[in-house]
Amino acid sequence: MSRRLVTAVIAVVLVFLVGSGACVLLSGQRGDGDAPPGAAPHEDDQAAASEGSTPTRRRVRVPPNASGIESESTSSEEPDAPATDAAKTDAGLVPSRPRPRQPRDGFRVTGRCVDEAGQPVSDVRLNSKALERRTDKRGRFIVVGLFPDAGRVIVTPAHHAPFVLDGITEEKDVDVGDLVLRKGLELRGLVIGPDGTPEPNVFIRVHPSSGHTWSRTTKTSPDGRFHLRALPDEELKLTAEIRNGEHGSRTTTLPSVRAGDVELQVALPRGLHVRLRFVSDADGSPLTISTGSVQIYGESGFVTGRGWHGRDAELYLLGVDEPGTYTARVSAPGYEKVRTEPFEIVEHQDTDVEVRLVPKNDGE
Repeated sequence: MSRRLVTAVIAVVLVFLVGSGACVLLSGQRGDGDAPPGAAPHEDDQAAASEGSTPTRRRVRVPPNASGIESESTSSEEPDAPATDAAKTDAGLVPSRPRPRQPRDGFRVTGRCVDEAGQPVSDVRLNSKALERRTDKRGRFIVVGLFPDAGRVIVTPAHHAPFVLDGITEEKDVDVGDLVLRKGLELRGLVIGPDGTPEPNVFIRVHPSSGHTWSRTTKTSPDGRFHLRALPDEELKLTAEIRNGEHGSRTTTLPSVRAGDVELQVALPRGLHVRLRFVSDADGSPLTISTGSVQIYGESGFVTGRGWHGRDAELYLLGVDEPGTYTARVSAPGYEKVRTEPFEIVEHQDTDVEVRLVPKNDGE
């Protein structure tokens, strides 16, 4: 009987102890600052509120940052104030409002480039002053920074005829809608030299006769022929140029041509040129100069010049445009700079000039 009584007393004591421990644990987790719903505020909280102290702050777990490391941040239990422009200004922050466009920014032109079938054309180049834009895959474009006195936009497609979009006179944004690109015309021709033979590697350039807004360029093939595509139906200026060829530097210009079915024949003049031969001043033996430079001077000053590097030369050819009296100045590593005696260049005649080079002293 006595054992049962003792066992019952021990059980009651254990139940009491376990219950007391659970209450203490729950009270510790809730914290002194938290009160059950409907309960009166704690005396310490009332004192803190009356003294104007900051609200209770709690830790918030922040997701891992870019380095994969979790970080902690503190936040107030009070809701954030609305982020108005006035609040940002009072806090010293700049409101996130786009800057109004200033008169110096100019205005913009928008539109779309399409082919004759109405399909968008991408990668069309549009130039205004030093600014270049290209159409996107839908053919759309935006050109900014335009002004009425310089509101011209040069449209240069790769496979369609180029043109100039002008007539923009009002200082305001404008959408020009769809710009229809034309396939354009072809221009074929043959370049021949003074002896009537085809001239290869001649540089050909065409641009509008009214002004150099856009240009198309190419070179003649080994048989002297050239072929330009996608040209507008308007008056064009053609320039053919070759430098330091068999007959010297030569240029010819056709001021008024039109693209179409007619094949042009472009004749280059013979040109005037100087053949410079390098020899030793001591015995007149030929010299091979791998690096150097030559300048030609006329009666009015500098005329033309060339330099070369990494190639051997016993003879150097320079072209000039007009007959007259000239001198040549030659510089080469290991030799003194030399200026030739004056020589005459006459029309339709080659001029040979001997350049006598003197080695530099060892101390120089």
